[in-house]
Amino acid sequence: MKMVPLTYDFSFKRVFELNPKILKQFLFEVLDLERIVDPKKCKMKINPNELTKTNSNEYQKTLDVYVVLNKNIHIDIEMNSKYFEDIKLRNLMYVDKANSLLLEKGDEYKLLDEKFLYQLNLNAMEKQVVFGEDVIVPYGINTGKIYNENKKVVVKFLAYYRYLFYNKGTKEKSDIWLAMLTAEDFTELYDILDEILTPNERNKFIRDVVMMSKDNFILHEWEKEKLDALVENQMKKNSFNAGKEEGLEQGLVQGSKEKQREIAKNMIKEDVDIDFVIKVTGLSETELEELK
Repeated sequence: MKMVPLTYDFSFKRVFELNPKILKQFLFEVLDLERIVDPKKCKMKINPNELTKTNSNEYQKTLDVYVVLNKNIHIDIEMNSKYFEDIKLRNLMYVDKANSLLLEKGDEYKLLDEKFLYQLNLNAMEKQVVFGEDVIVPYGINTGKIYNENKKVVVKFLAYYRYLFYNKGTKEKSDIWLAMLTAEDFTELYDILDEILTPNERNKFIRDVVMMSKDNFILHEWEKEKLDALVENQMKKNSFNAGKEEGLEQGLVQGSKEKQREIAKNMIKEDVDIDFVIKVTGLSETELEELK
């Protein structure tokens, strides 16, 4: 049976909502939350409500999970399977949107200083091995000062952590958690989870991934997304080939024109009759005058 990858937004959401304790471990390791809260004294709530999209074109950037820890740590988890040129700006827009929802009616603005907001962006673009991570916070260009570390966008490139796990043998738990998301089948997932979970936790997680991979709705949506991506890539390829053919045709026309001009130059040097030159080369009388 084929495993639906955890980098697919529907599967990521389904499996981690069924395993809140494991989601909590994942977040504490990946975001290094122990420096601000004790995991043993931390209560977690998964908010089922998703942020409203700004426009219909943002359907490709689906909000997967919104988590609140101890009522003051808010984490918006995004899974991106496509590359966006403006990904940093999009992330900033989403964190600002989430920031506007932190205060309840009647709360004073200064309470924002007591709240933490993370927009965790997991980038699963194929063959996109770039920075391990990027962290975006409000920063003054003139002062060189970071003004608020309580609100930040954390961008993680999953292919990089897969590279660290398999090529560098990393033992950092945060790296292994992120590499785990890139597992391509049940056996690989089992082996990676063995590094970070107890046997009971691992077996429960695997069972949920198996059940998720049998879900007809998720299978349908996953296959549809793969087909859409295939069609889009084919359209891009066709467009590229059409551009190459058009460029080649233009080049042949231009090359033919240059050849005609070169022949005309040589005939003019030999004082050949102009009417005969026009007949042979196809150039106009004006063009011949310019060549003279």
